[in-house]
Amino acid sequence: MVLLRVLPRFLRGLRVLRVGRLVAAKGGVGQRFRHSGFGIPSSLGISSFVLAVFSVCAPLLAQEYFDSIMVAPEPVNTDAFQHGYLEHRVNVSNRSAKRGYQVTLVLPNEARGLGGDHIGAVRRTAVLGPSSDMRLALLQPCFPLVGDNALGVFLDGRYKGTIQHTVSYTRHYRGGPDPPPRILVSRSLNSEVLEDAVNAAVYGPAPTTSTPSTTPPTGRSYRPPTPARKALFALRSETDVVGWSESWLAYSSYDGVVVTSDDMARMPIMIRQALWSYVECGGSLLVMGRFEMPAGSNRVHCEAPRGIEASYVGFGLCRVSGQPSPEKLDTNEILFLKGAWDSTLTPWLRERTRTDANNAFPVVKDVTLPIRTLFSLLLGLAILIGPVNLIVLHRLKRQIWMLWTIPAISVAATLSVVIYAYLSEGVTPTLRLESFTILDQVARRATTLGRAAYYCPMTPRDGLHFSHDTEVSPVGVAQHGAGGSARTMDWTRDQHLDSGWVSARVPAHFVLRKSEPRRERLEVTRAPDGAVVVVNGLGADIAELRLLAPDGYVHGHRQIKAGTLVGLERESSTEPPRPHGRALRQVYEGDWTGRNPNFPLRPNTYIALLEASPFLEKGLNRRAHETTRSLVFGILDEKALQ
Repeated sequence: MVLLRVLPRFLRGLRVLRVGRLVAAKGGVGQRFRHSGFGIPSSLGISSFVLAVFSVCAPLLAQEYFDSIMVAPEPVNTDAFQHGYLEHRVNVSNRSAKRGYQVTLVLPNEARGLGGDHIGAVRRTAVLGPSSDMRLALLQPCFPLVGDNALGVFLDGRYKGTIQHTVSYTRHYRGGPDPPPRILVSRSLNSEVLEDAVNAAVYGPAPTTSTPSTTPPTGRSYRPPTPARKALFALRSETDVVGWSESWLAYSSYDGVVVTSDDMARMPIMIRQALWSYVECGGSLLVMGRFEMPAGSNRVHCEAPRGIEASYVGFGLCRVSGQPSPEKLDTNEILFLKGAWDSTLTPWLRERTRTDANNAFPVVKDVTLPIRTLFSLLLGLAILIGPVNLIVLHRLKRQIWMLWTIPAISVAATLSVVIYAYLSEGVTPTLRLESFTILDQVARRATTLGRAAYYCPMTPRDGLHFSHDTEVSPVGVAQHGAGGSARTMDWTRDQHLDSGWVSARVPAHFVLRKSEPRRERLEVTRAPDGAVVVVNGLGADIAELRLLAPDGYVHGHRQIKAGTLVGLERESSTEPPRPHGRALRQVYEGDWTGRNPNFPLRPNTYIALLEASPFLEKGLNRRAHETTRSLVFGILDEKALQ
C-alpha cells in the first residue's frame, strides 16, 4: 500500500525534474547557477540529478490525503527568531469534482504545556470548492511553538488526522547578550559566504597557520565567533523567490533581506510589493547587482560608501550594491550594511519585561493591588466570623447556628470583595493607543508604527481582533518557569488573538506595524489671494497642523474638525527644509509613539497631530475608556500648491 501511494508521487517528481532539465538545457537554470557563484555547470551531473530528485520528491512524499483533500506543508526555517511572525504555508487541494469541504488546519495538533508564554494553537479555516487548490498560511508569533510536531486536519468540523510538519522547538531569544541580526538570503546567493564576510569585517579575518594571531578592527585579539557571538545569522531561503510569500508579515521576523537583481526581475509583482511594504515598515532590503530602485515620493537619498546606492523608504532602508555577490564587498561596505541590519533589530531589544513596558507606556495610573483594603476586609472577616460570631451566639444560646452563620458570613464577605472591585474599577476596559503614520498621498499608502496597551478588569471573552496586514507583537513576556500562559489565535476572518493574550487586571502591551493602501488625505489648495486652504479628510479631528509650502513658509492651524475646510495661517519667517529620511528612521528606532509635533519637514509635506488613531485597529470589539493620539507625516503631490 505504501508503494502504491509513493510511486505516483515519485513519477510526478520525475516529470517535474524532466521539465527542469529542459529549462537547464536552454540556459535558464544554468545561468542562475553561474550567477550565484557556486561554480555549478549548466548541465546537471549525476550528483546534481540525485540532489534534484530528493529536492523535488521530498515535499511530495510529505503530503497526505484525507478523504478527497490533499494536504502538503511547505518547508520552513525553524531557527529561533526575535520578533515578527514565522509563516507556515500549506498547500491544500480538493480532488473531488462534486463535493466541497470546509478545511481547518491546527498547528500544532497537540500542544505540550511548559512554563512561560507559548503558542497553544494557531488555526485557519477555509472553504474549498470542488476540484480547487488553495495555499493557506498560518503565521506563528514570536513565541515557542511546542507540540507533537504535527499539523492537525479537520474536514467539515470533524477531526481527520495529522500530517508531520517540522515546527520550531527552539525558544525565541530572550535575555542574555543581544542577538545578532537575522537575515533572509535568496537561493541565488551563498548565505555562508555572507556570514563569513560579515564575521571577518567585525571580528577580523581568521588566523592562518602562518599567522598565529590576527588583530581585528576593534583592537582585541581574535576569537573565532561562536553561534552565540555570530555577527550575523544568514538563513538561505528554502524556496525560489518566485514562490515567496505575498504577505509582508512573512518577512517581519527578518532584520534584512538579501536578493539579486535577477531575483527582483523575476519576482511577481505581488511578492515585490510585499517586500516593499516590509521595507516601508522599517525593514532593510539589499539588492546585489545592477538594479534601479523604483521612484517614489517616500524615498529619500541616504549617504553610503562608494559602490552602494542607499535610500530611506518609509521607516526602512533599501540599498543596491553594484557587486554581484557578497565576497566582492569591501570592509567599509559590509560594516555599512551591518549597521543597517543592527538598527532594524534595535527596537526589539528593549522592554523585555512587563514592568519595563508599563513604565515606558503606562495604561492606567496605578496597577498595584489594594493590599491595605484587602487586608482590612480579611481581618474584619476573621473577627466577625470568629469572636463576634461566638459571643453573639453564646448570649442567644444558639451555638448550633454556627452551622449556617459561618457559611453565610463567608458568602457575604466574598460578595463584598466583588462589589468593592466592581465599584473601584468597574468592568469597562482601558485602552491607550498612540501611533506615527507616513501617509503618502501620491501613492495612496499609509505606513504606521504604534503602541497599544490594555487593562481589563475582566478577561475579554472575544480576545483581540486585528487585520491580516497588521503585525502585533507583545511586549514583555513571561519566561520559562515564570508563569505565562498558552496563547491561541485564528487567521480565518482576521487576525484573532483568541485566548491568553490579555488577562484580568494585568496590563498587556503590544507594538504594531502596518502598511496598506488608504484613501484618507488632507486636501490642500491655494485660494485666489494666495492663502493655503485645507479640507480635513484624515478621518479624525486635527489638534495641530504644520505644513511647509514650496516657498519655504510654514502654514499652520489648530483644532480642525474632521471634514471641515479652513484657511491656514502663515508664519512670519521661513523654515529651511530639513532632511526627514533619517528622522523617520529614528522614529522606528525610538518608542513608536510619535510624540514630536516639530518633526522636520520638506516642501509639500505636513505633520498633523490627531486626537485619534484612524490608521490602526483598536483590537477590542467593545466599549472602552480610550486614550488615543497619532502623528501623521503627510506627503503631498508637488502640484498641490503650485
